[in-house]
Amino acid sequence: MRETVLQVLAFLQSTFRDLERLVPAPVIANNGRCLHTSYVEKSVQQAGVIKLARYISGLNAIDYLLLKGFIQEQGVLARTLDEIFEDTIFLSTAVRTRKWTNNHDRMLKYFWDPEANQDCMVKRRQVRAYITRSWENPNPSQADEAGRALHQRYSMYVHAAAETAMDLCIGVPPTFDLNGTTSTLMVQDYAKEGFNLYYRGLLAANAVAILIDSETLRASTYDYIKMFERQFATALFVPGGEPGHLREGA
Repeated sequence: MRETVLQVLAFLQSTFRDLERLVPAPVIANNGRCLHTSYVEKSVQQAGVIKLARYISGLNAIDYLLLKGFIQEQGVLARTLDEIFEDTIFLSTAVRTRKWTNNHDRMLKYFWDPEANQDCMVKRRQVRAYITRSWENPNPSQADEAGRALHQRYSMYVHAAAETAMDLCIGVPPTFDLNGTTSTLMVQDYAKEGFNLYYRGLLAANAVAILIDSETLRASTYDYIKMFERQFATALFVPGGEPGHLREGA
């Protein structure tokens, strides 16, 4: 399985470099306190590139954590990636369908300057509801609930809920493993659970290609996704079937 993960990561990183070159580059600026890199234009396309960068970086971190047996930390990162993925699809879908809303304006305002736009944060349920209804899901309420349940599951790792945190306690007598679990089977279980995150990374890359309007990269990511789905159909679960933004001609 890790060989597949490394192949996906290599493809995502190569695709990202191509996408990165298609938006105006960041510049080094002085914000009055220090020098930092910044996008001057602050476009939705640049926002997509930043989101995808964080997603791919997070996937690399998850791969490293699992190699060291840090299964709880994978769960924490999974919630981060879940929200980044939803944000990316939220923005890309609006551009693709030309159904831009006030919530999209608010998300970008908060994204580029959260301190000045505290009142612009878009609620997670609003992001999820927009996505499920834009994809013409036959049962959007069920899809909303599935997304909420997944978010809640990941949140247990963030807050160290007993149900998940007790996976750290192994052996006879049971004791907490603080330096990465030594249970190979447990790491394998968590790796399987996280496999969908790599699939979502491919979907996110496709979404950013749509956002940037690169037909070449949209086609290449679409082809990779379809190959991945054929090869790992039994390991993947996509609520409501194939996401609407991937359908031929969509």
